[in-house]
Amino acid sequence: MRLYVPHGLLLMVVLLFPDTNCFRICSYNIPQFNTAKSSDYNIIHTLTQVLTRCDVSLLMGVQELAALKPLLAALNRYSEKYTYEPVSSKALGTDPKNLEHYTFIYRTQTVNLTGEHQYQSADFVRPPFAVRFQSNKTHVPDFVLIPLHSEPTKAVQEIDKLYDVFMEVYEKWENQNVMFLGDFHAGCAYVTRADKKDIRLFSNTSFSWLISDRMDTTVTDQMDCPYDRMVVYGTSFLQQIKPFSANVFNPIKTFKLQPSWLVKVSDHYPLEVELKSSVTLPHASPLYFLLLILHFLYLTL
Repeated sequence: MRLYVPHGLLLMVVLLFPDTNCFRICSYNIPQFNTAKSSDYNIIHTLTQVLTRCDVSLLMGVQELAALKPLLAALNRYSEKYTYEPVSSKALGTDPKNLEHYTFIYRTQTVNLTGEHQYQSADFVRPPFAVRFQSNKTHVPDFVLIPLHSEPTKAVQEIDKLYDVFMEVYEKWENQNVMFLGDFHAGCAYVTRADKKDIRLFSNTSFSWLISDRMDTTVTDQMDCPYDRMVVYGTSFLQQIKPFSANVFNPIKTFKLQPSWLVKVSDHYPLEVELKSSVTLPHASPLYFLLLILHFLYLTL
Protein backbone atom coordinates (compact mmCIF):
# COMPACT_ATOMS: atom_id res chain seq x y z
CA MET A 1 0.00 0.00 0.00
CA ARG A 2 1.30 3.42 -0.91
CA LEU A 3 1.01 6.15 1.68
CA TYR A 4 -0.56 9.25 0.17
CA VAL A 5 1.06 12.48 1.32
CA PRO A 6 0.10 15.27 -1.11
CA HIS A 7 2.87 17.55 -2.31
CA GLY A 8 0.54 20.46 -1.58
CA LEU A 9 0.40 19.45 2.08
CA LEU A 10 4.18 19.36 2.31
CA LEU A 11 4.40 22.76 0.67
CA MET A 12 1.77 24.16 2.99
CA VAL A 13 3.60 22.92 6.08
CA VAL A 14 6.88 24.38 4.85
CA LEU A 15 5.22 27.75 4.24
CA LEU A 16 3.43 27.76 7.57
CA PHE A 17 6.53 26.69 9.49
CA PRO A 18 9.52 28.46 7.95
CA ASP A 19 13.12 27.96 9.04
CA THR A 20 13.25 29.11 12.64
CA ASN A 21 17.02 28.92 12.75
CA CYS A 22 17.68 32.12 10.80
CA PHE A 23 19.17 35.13 12.58
CA ARG A 24 17.62 38.35 11.33
CA ILE A 25 18.94 41.90 11.71
CA CYS A 26 16.50 44.74 11.01
CA SER A 27 16.62 48.52 10.73
CA TYR A 28 13.67 50.89 10.98
CA ASN A 29 13.44 54.68 11.01
CA ILE A 30 10.42 55.67 13.10
CA PRO A 31 10.23 59.48 12.96
CA GLN A 32 9.31 61.35 16.15
CA PHE A 33 8.91 58.25 18.28
CA ASN A 34 7.91 59.87 21.55
CA THR A 35 5.49 59.06 24.36
CA ALA A 36 2.58 60.54 22.43
CA LYS A 37 3.26 58.28 19.46
CA SER A 38 3.87 55.21 21.60
CA SER A 39 0.55 55.73 23.39
CA ASP A 40 -1.23 54.78 20.16
CA TYR A 41 -2.12 51.10 20.47
CA ASN A 42 -2.31 50.57 16.72
CA ILE A 43 1.17 51.99 16.16
CA ILE A 44 2.60 49.75 18.88
CA HIS A 45 0.78 46.76 17.41
CA THR A 46 2.25 47.39 13.95
CA LEU A 47 5.74 47.84 15.37
CA THR A 48 5.35 44.64 17.36
CA GLN A 49 4.41 42.73 14.22
CA VAL A 50 7.53 44.02 12.47
CA LEU A 51 10.06 43.74 15.29
CA THR A 52 9.14 40.28 16.57
CA ARG A 53 10.49 38.94 13.28
CA CYS A 54 13.99 40.14 14.17
CA ASP A 55 16.74 39.04 16.54
CA VAL A 56 18.26 42.52 16.58
CA SER A 57 16.49 45.69 15.46
CA LEU A 58 17.88 49.18 15.06
CA LEU A 59 15.36 51.92 15.74
CA MET A 60 15.98 55.50 14.67
CA GLY A 61 13.89 58.55 15.51
CA VAL A 62 13.49 57.66 19.20
CA GLN A 63 13.00 61.06 20.82
CA GLU A 64 12.10 59.87 24.32
CA LEU A 65 13.40 56.71 25.96
CA ALA A 66 10.13 56.50 27.91
CA ALA A 67 8.42 55.79 24.59
CA LEU A 68 10.17 52.41 24.51
CA LYS A 69 8.35 51.15 27.61
CA PRO A 70 4.98 50.29 25.97
CA LEU A 71 6.79 48.89 22.92
CA LEU A 72 8.94 46.55 25.01
CA ALA A 73 5.92 45.51 27.06
CA ALA A 74 4.07 44.63 23.86
CA LEU A 75 7.03 42.73 22.43
CA ASN A 76 7.44 40.67 25.58
CA ARG A 77 3.70 39.94 25.77
CA TYR A 78 3.56 38.96 22.11
CA SER A 79 6.30 36.35 22.34
CA GLU A 80 6.41 33.53 24.89
CA LYS A 81 9.69 32.28 23.45
CA TYR A 82 11.79 35.44 23.57
CA THR A 83 12.57 38.31 25.91
CA TYR A 84 13.47 41.66 24.37
CA GLU A 85 15.85 44.23 25.86
CA PRO A 86 16.98 47.67 24.61
CA VAL A 87 20.30 49.46 24.47
CA SER A 88 20.28 53.14 23.56
CA SER A 89 22.69 55.96 22.89
CA LYS A 90 22.52 59.27 24.66
CA ALA A 91 20.36 61.96 23.08
CA LEU A 92 22.07 63.05 19.86
CA GLY A 93 21.63 66.05 17.59
CA THR A 94 22.24 69.77 17.32
CA ASP A 95 18.64 70.94 17.76
CA PRO A 96 17.51 70.65 21.41
CA LYS A 97 13.94 70.20 20.18
CA ASN A 98 14.85 67.34 17.85
CA LEU A 99 17.27 65.06 19.70
CA GLU A 100 17.26 61.33 18.95
CA HIS A 101 18.53 58.14 20.54
CA TYR A 102 19.89 55.28 18.46
CA THR A 103 18.23 52.22 19.98
CA PHE A 104 18.81 48.52 19.45
CA ILE A 105 16.19 46.03 20.64
CA TYR A 106 17.44 42.45 20.83
CA ARG A 107 16.38 38.97 21.89
CA THR A 108 18.27 37.96 25.01
CA GLN A 109 17.90 34.26 24.14
CA THR A 110 19.73 34.54 20.81
CA VAL A 111 22.25 37.34 21.23
CA ASN A 112 24.39 38.91 23.94
CA LEU A 113 25.37 42.56 24.20
CA THR A 114 29.14 42.71 24.77
CA GLY A 115 30.12 46.31 24.09
CA GLU A 116 29.04 49.89 23.36
CA HIS A 117 30.96 52.82 21.91
CA GLN A 118 29.75 56.35 21.21
CA TYR A 119 31.70 57.97 18.37
CA GLN A 120 32.60 61.57 19.16
CA SER A 121 32.81 63.93 16.21
CA ALA A 122 31.34 67.19 14.99
CA ASP A 123 31.32 65.67 11.50
CA PHE A 124 27.94 64.10 12.30
CA VAL A 125 24.70 65.65 13.46
CA ARG A 126 23.89 62.31 15.13
CA PRO A 127 27.26 60.56 15.63
CA PRO A 128 27.16 56.76 15.25
CA PHE A 129 26.68 54.57 18.33
CA ALA A 130 28.54 51.29 17.81
CA VAL A 131 27.24 48.17 19.54
CA ARG A 132 29.00 44.81 19.72
CA PHE A 133 27.01 41.58 19.86
CA GLN A 134 27.83 37.90 20.29
CA SER A 135 25.57 35.04 19.28
CA ASN A 136 25.88 31.27 19.42
CA LYS A 137 23.18 31.10 16.77
CA THR A 138 25.32 32.50 13.96
CA HIS A 139 28.41 31.27 12.12
CA VAL A 140 30.14 34.57 12.81
CA PRO A 141 31.01 34.53 16.54
CA ASP A 142 30.59 38.24 17.19
CA PHE A 143 29.87 41.33 15.16
CA VAL A 144 29.50 45.09 15.41
CA LEU A 145 26.48 47.12 14.27
CA ILE A 146 26.99 50.82 13.62
CA PRO A 147 23.94 52.98 12.89
CA LEU A 148 23.69 56.24 11.01
CA HIS A 149 20.69 58.50 10.67
CA SER A 150 22.28 61.11 8.46
CA GLU A 151 21.39 64.75 8.14
CA PRO A 152 19.97 64.88 4.58
CA THR A 153 21.95 67.92 3.44
CA LYS A 154 25.17 66.41 4.85
CA ALA A 155 24.56 62.86 3.65
CA VAL A 156 27.60 62.64 1.35
CA GLN A 157 30.00 63.91 4.01
CA GLU A 158 28.52 61.81 6.82
CA ILE A 159 28.49 58.56 4.83
CA ASP A 160 32.10 59.17 3.81
CA LYS A 161 33.09 59.74 7.45
CA LEU A 162 31.76 56.29 8.34
CA TYR A 163 35.13 55.02 7.14
CA ASP A 164 36.77 56.89 10.03
CA VAL A 165 34.21 55.39 12.40
CA PHE A 166 35.12 51.93 11.11
CA MET A 167 38.81 52.52 11.75
CA GLU A 168 38.19 53.72 15.31
CA VAL A 169 35.89 50.80 16.12
CA TYR A 170 38.30 48.29 14.60
CA GLU A 171 41.18 49.65 16.66
CA LYS A 172 39.05 49.53 19.81
CA TRP A 173 37.68 45.99 19.45
CA GLU A 174 39.94 44.44 16.77
CA ASN A 175 36.80 43.18 15.07
CA GLN A 176 36.30 43.41 11.31
CA ASN A 177 32.79 41.94 11.36
CA VAL A 178 31.18 45.35 10.99
CA MET A 179 27.82 46.33 9.51
CA PHE A 180 26.67 49.90 8.97
CA LEU A 181 22.91 50.32 8.81
CA GLY A 182 20.28 53.01 8.99
CA ASP A 183 18.71 55.89 7.13
CA PHE A 184 21.69 57.25 5.21
CA HIS A 185 19.59 59.36 2.80
CA ALA A 186 21.82 57.59 0.27
CA GLY A 187 19.88 58.33 -2.87
CA CYS A 188 17.86 60.69 -5.04
CA ALA A 189 18.95 64.32 -4.65
CA TYR A 190 20.96 63.78 -1.45
CA VAL A 191 23.47 61.27 -2.87
CA THR A 192 23.82 61.13 -6.65
CA ARG A 193 25.87 58.79 -8.81
CA ALA A 194 28.49 61.52 -9.19
CA ASP A 195 28.76 61.84 -5.40
CA LYS A 196 29.89 58.25 -4.97
CA LYS A 197 33.48 59.04 -5.91
CA ASP A 198 33.65 61.21 -2.78
CA ILE A 199 32.41 58.44 -0.46
CA ARG A 200 35.00 55.94 0.72
CA LEU A 201 32.38 53.31 1.52
CA PHE A 202 31.62 53.29 -2.22
CA SER A 203 35.12 53.68 -3.63
CA ASN A 204 36.71 51.14 -1.27
CA THR A 205 35.74 47.72 -2.62
CA SER A 206 36.17 46.13 0.81
CA PHE A 207 32.69 47.46 1.63
CA SER A 208 29.63 45.68 0.22
CA TRP A 209 26.31 47.49 -0.10
CA LEU A 210 23.56 44.96 0.61
CA ILE A 211 20.69 47.30 -0.33
CA SER A 212 21.10 48.44 -3.92
CA ASP A 213 20.33 51.77 -5.57
CA ARG A 214 17.28 50.19 -7.21
CA MET A 215 15.51 49.45 -3.93
CA ASP A 216 12.88 51.95 -2.80
CA THR A 217 12.86 52.23 0.99
CA THR A 218 10.12 54.88 1.16
CA VAL A 219 6.42 54.22 1.68
CA THR A 220 4.74 57.01 -0.29
CA ASP A 221 4.19 56.91 -4.03
CA GLN A 222 5.64 60.41 -4.31
CA MET A 223 9.18 59.10 -3.75
CA ASP A 224 11.24 56.19 -5.05
CA CYS A 225 14.52 56.48 -3.16
CA PRO A 226 17.03 54.05 -1.62
CA TYR A 227 17.55 56.14 1.49
CA ASP A 228 17.99 53.27 3.95
CA ARG A 229 21.02 51.02 3.58
CA MET A 230 23.05 48.16 5.01
CA VAL A 231 26.80 47.93 4.34
CA VAL A 232 29.23 45.24 5.52
CA TYR A 233 33.00 45.23 5.62
CA GLY A 234 35.18 42.46 4.21
CA THR A 235 34.58 39.08 2.61
CA SER A 236 34.61 37.20 5.92
CA PHE A 237 31.44 38.87 7.21
CA LEU A 238 29.89 39.03 3.75
CA GLN A 239 30.18 35.25 3.44
CA GLN A 240 28.11 34.89 6.61
CA ILE A 241 25.19 36.76 5.05
CA LYS A 242 22.45 34.47 3.79
CA PRO A 243 22.31 35.06 0.00
CA PHE A 244 19.50 37.31 -1.22
CA SER A 245 18.24 37.88 2.34
CA ALA A 246 18.95 41.63 2.40
CA ASN A 247 15.63 43.21 1.52
CA VAL A 248 13.17 46.00 2.05
CA PHE A 249 10.40 44.52 4.19
CA ASN A 250 6.91 45.61 3.17
CA PRO A 251 4.42 45.53 6.08
CA ILE A 252 1.66 46.68 3.72
CA LYS A 253 1.77 43.43 1.78
CA THR A 254 2.64 41.14 4.68
CA PHE A 255 0.14 42.45 7.22
CA LYS A 256 -2.49 43.77 4.76
CA LEU A 257 -2.12 47.38 5.88
CA GLN A 258 -3.21 50.52 4.12
CA PRO A 259 -0.33 52.79 3.00
CA SER A 260 -2.16 55.74 4.54
CA TRP A 261 -1.99 53.95 7.88
CA LEU A 262 1.63 52.82 7.67
CA VAL A 263 2.90 56.37 7.10
CA LYS A 264 1.54 57.20 10.56
CA VAL A 265 4.12 54.74 11.86
CA SER A 266 6.86 55.72 9.42
CA ASP A 267 7.35 56.98 5.89
CA HIS A 268 10.19 54.45 5.56
CA TYR A 269 10.06 50.69 5.14
CA PRO A 270 12.11 48.50 7.48
CA LEU A 271 15.22 46.74 6.18
CA GLU A 272 16.19 43.17 7.01
CA VAL A 273 19.06 40.77 6.44
CA GLU A 274 19.79 37.25 7.70
CA LEU A 275 23.03 35.80 9.00
CA LYS A 276 23.78 32.14 8.34
CA SER A 277 22.83 29.88 11.21
CA SER A 278 25.34 27.94 13.27
CA VAL A 279 22.74 25.24 13.94
CA THR A 280 23.99 21.92 12.61
CA LEU A 281 21.79 19.26 11.10
CA PRO A 282 21.43 17.14 14.30
CA HIS A 283 20.05 20.24 16.06
CA ALA A 284 17.72 21.28 13.28
CA SER A 285 14.00 21.67 13.78
CA PRO A 286 12.11 18.38 14.40
CA LEU A 287 9.67 19.57 11.77
CA TYR A 288 12.45 19.32 9.20
CA PHE A 289 12.96 15.64 9.98
CA LEU A 290 9.21 15.00 9.98
CA LEU A 291 8.99 16.45 6.49
CA LEU A 292 11.90 14.31 5.34
CA ILE A 293 10.25 11.15 6.68
CA LEU A 294 6.89 11.98 5.12
CA HIS A 295 8.51 12.77 1.80
CA PHE A 296 10.55 9.53 1.92
CA LEU A 297 7.44 7.47 2.68
CA TYR A 298 5.58 9.14 -0.14
CA LEU A 299 8.32 8.24 -2.62
CA THR A 300 8.96 4.68 -1.47
CA LEU A 301 5.75 3.11 -0.15
